[in-house]
Amino acid sequence: MRGAHQVPARRAPRLGPFVAHSRWGVDLFDYLAQRGGETVCALLIETRAAIDNITEICQVEGIDCLTIAPFDLSAELGVSGQMNAPELVQAIAHAERVILESGIPLAGAALTQEQTHALMKKGYRLLWQAFDVLLLKQFVRQAAEWRSVQFTAGQPQEPAQES
Repeated sequence: MRGAHQVPARRAPRLGPFVAHSRWGVDLFDYLAQRGGETVCALLIETRAAIDNITEICQVEGIDCLTIAPFDLSAELGVSGQMNAPELVQAIAHAERVILESGIPLAGAALTQEQTHALMKKGYRLLWQAFDVLLLKQFVRQAAEWRSVQFTAGQPQEPAQES
């Protein structure tokens, strides 16, 4: 883990790669030595405390990327889902400015082409284009549509159109 040697004294370093070692075919206690240098430290900025302390967060050694999480942040700020709420827009703008000035790569969610272009123009370097929950919802909807086909004598028939 990059920067693992800089864990604050109040908290002992922990090792918990219980899934990662299996994925990479490495024994549990060999994971850190063999794969640790390839580990990325990416943090989510999703709370009021993170916004209030963004300057200090950006001074921590070993952070590879900071992701602003607007959905969770909107809930934290009491404007859940209101992406244009002034307090959310101001909080995100503040975090963006501080993170970009720090030189740490900035990441965020871009679910449309327009969002992708807008964030890239602002200086975002890593974009999350999809989320497992959204993909799952899409696949469930598609499967439900596929199952809506009626069968007559073993042959699929399109549902009758309502008039």
